[in-house]
Amino acid sequence: EAEALPLVGPKAPLDELKAQYASNSGFLPKIESLGRRYSAFRRTRPDGNCFYRAYIYGIFERLVSRPDLFSTFLTRAKGTLDYCLGAGYDRIAIEDPWEVFVSSLESVGAHGASPAALDELPADDW
Repeated sequence: EAEALPLVGPKAPLDELKAQYASNSGFLPKIESLGRRYSAFRRTRPDGNCFYRAYIYGIFERLVSRPDLFSTFLTRAKGTLDYCLGAGYDRIAIEDPWEVFVSSLESVGAHGASPAALDELPADDW
C-alpha cells in the first residue's frame, strides 16, 4: 500500500491534518502550533526513510527560496563524502545515499534552483 503513495506529495493545507486528527485532542494543539509557522505540509511515503526524505526535501525547498545560498551549499555537500570517510565511515555505507543527495542537488541547480525544479527530481531515487 505504501508503494502506491508518492515519495513526496504536493503541498496540502493544514486543515487536512485537522480533519484527519479531529478526534485526537492531544494532537490538535500541535497542528495549531504548526499553523502559526507554516501554511501547508507535504505527506511522504511511510517506508522507513520518510523522515530523511522529508528533511532533505525541506532543505531543498529552503534552498530554492534562497538561491544566494544554493551554490555554497552544493559546494559543501560535495565535500561531505570525504569528511565522512575521514571521520571513519565506510565508503560502502555512505556512498550511494551521498551520490543520490548530490546528484539531486545538481539536478535542482540545473533546472534553475527554482521551486519548479523540485518537480524535476527523479522520483525513484528518493
